Amino acid sequence: MARSKELHRMGFRPVDALHIACAETGDADVLFTTDDQFLRTATRCSAQLRVKVANPLAGYRDMVDP
Repeated sequence: MARSKELHRMGFRPVDALHIACAETGDADVLFTTDDQFLRTATRCSAQLRVKVANPLAGYRDMVDP
């Protein structure tokens, strides 16, 4: 919960902060989301995160619409 609160202070919405904190606690390599606001905040704060946040559709979009 402490990490979730820290992430919230960085600008993440409470539920997004909790998802990141859980992913970090579980030693996940990547947390996938299609939420644009979540992705923007994660990109801005990427140096302070212990998990990469990525859009699972990004690679798919490149294949379908080059």
